[in-house]
Amino acid sequence: SAGRMKRREFVPLLVGQLSHPGIREAASQALHSYGESIVGTLKDYLSDPEEDIRTRQAVPDLLAKTGSQRAADILTMELAKETTELEGEIIEALHRLMSEKPGIRFSSRTIHAKTVSLIKKCYLLVLQIQDVRADRKKEVLMRDLENSLSQTMKQIFELLGLVYPQEDIVRAYQNILVGTKKALDYSVELLDNILKRELKEL
Repeated sequence: SAGRMKRREFVPLLVGQLSHPGIREAASQALHSYGESIVGTLKDYLSDPEEDIRTRQAVPDLLAKTGSQRAADILTMELAKETTELEGEIIEALHRLMSEKPGIRFSSRTIHAKTVSLIKKCYLLVLQIQDVRADRKKEVLMRDLENSLSQTMKQIFELLGLVYPQEDIVRAYQNILVGTKKALDYSVELLDNILKRELKEL
């Protein structure tokens, strides 16, 4: 009913339901019906560290669903913060925006900076994996580290797809997942031809 009436005073009440699993989807659908008119309000919730983290985690997807350039700018600005608890959700939302609205533009400076940060995170994860590989007592930690490495790699390529030809980036990532020498060589060559020098070297 709130989604059909679209009265502004209902928005905080709806946002408050995003932290409740049983009603989150209904609240999200109602908020989505408001369209771009509540993008600014959603930004306030997203950037407020005092808000319930479960509420904030639901906001990037709502912004992405608006399909607007303003939503893309808000998500990119939030991603640019030095640290964010919502990094994964924001990257996924940006990737969704790009996939559904190819005309959206993203700040290449911010995307490059975050990509560099994630590449360095991968380096550290690889070193940690090497440290625990030989210790059978740390198999659970090993799996956690490998999952984190895999997820971070995926996020790197999702970011690259925002500012480089998405088809090429997807092809490079898929070949890395294949993992054979031929596939990896193809991926490296493809990336070598399209990435900027500073990213290429990393």
